[in-house]
Amino acid sequence: MTESAKTMRAVRRMENGDPTKVLKVLEVPVPEPGLGEVLVRVSTASVNPIDYKIINGMFPIKGEVPAQGWGTGSDFSGTIEKLGEGVTNFKVGDQIMANGLRHDPIAEYAVIPAYKAVNKPANMPVEQASGLMLAGQTAYEALVHKAGGVKDKKVLILGGSGGVGTFAIQIAKALGAETVVTTSSNAKLCTELGADEVVNYKEQDVAKVLTGRGFDIIFDCVGGYDQFLIGSAAGKPAAKFVTIVGDGGGIPSMLPGILYRKLVSSWLFASLGSTAVQYSIFMNDNSESEMAQEKREGLRKLVEEGKLRVLIDRSGPSEDGLYSLDSVDKFFAKLMSHRVKGKLVMKIAE
Repeated sequence: MTESAKTMRAVRRMENGDPTKVLKVLEVPVPEPGLGEVLVRVSTASVNPIDYKIINGMFPIKGEVPAQGWGTGSDFSGTIEKLGEGVTNFKVGDQIMANGLRHDPIAEYAVIPAYKAVNKPANMPVEQASGLMLAGQTAYEALVHKAGGVKDKKVLILGGSGGVGTFAIQIAKALGAETVVTTSSNAKLCTELGADEVVNYKEQDVAKVLTGRGFDIIFDCVGGYDQFLIGSAAGKPAAKFVTIVGDGGGIPSMLPGILYRKLVSSWLFASLGSTAVQYSIFMNDNSESEMAQEKREGLRKLVEEGKLRVLIDRSGPSEDGLYSLDSVDKFFAKLMSHRVKGKLVMKIAE
């Protein structure tokens, strides 16, 4: 960063609401990294469903609106411009990727804790790097930590063509799953990613096809009680049913269904022994914990080994199919359409 770069363009909002209406591009001060933080010049940024849910108030931000408004964004990639005090594991000029949720990376510069960043693999294009971390970490944590590992196991992924599902297929295959089966209407995509079988929910009776198949792990990326019933019938005794989705909406609206499923699976497991699935739901851990650090490094290693890639949605208005700060309304409109094929990426700097 040059001495003259005291301000930057950044996406901000002064209130919650429809992301296509409340988000504006403003000129705001470039943030300064504090203890244990790094300042990053953002190259590309991506979004996840949690982004629009925060903006429209499903997950309210506490406190008053800051003078420059609230920012937005989650995953991003860029170049370190300045180190905060105490940072020793990076140097200025390093290319990094990170899950920057709550750190407002849809801007020309962003400050994040250094522990949330990981060096970008040399074999990964910058636009792919900006779409990896949140969804990739979520899939990795579900399969490796919550489900206890996938090696030599039969894995069912409910919703394989979504952001998390596309990573889950690749991670499960890369880490040695015996069989990976997924539900999706995009059989070609899921097969290319490594799925051994794809059940097309638009053309097949999913419950009929999957019941009694004896899966060790069911990873639900869709949500809803129907998926819980399908997974329960498809799993073997004591199978792990791991989900990242409730029934949609904010936390208050999801809690009743989550608690019911947790109680039902716990009661059945206690009453029937090992004949019921074990239900669990979680949110991605992006902390400084040992598990979170292992996830970040695990993803980077899979990319370096050529076993993990990021699919990019090329529906943007730019020639390369990406978006820009000035098309942020279209960016979020596409995200909320639920018709994204891969990850949406915004190019912010060359």
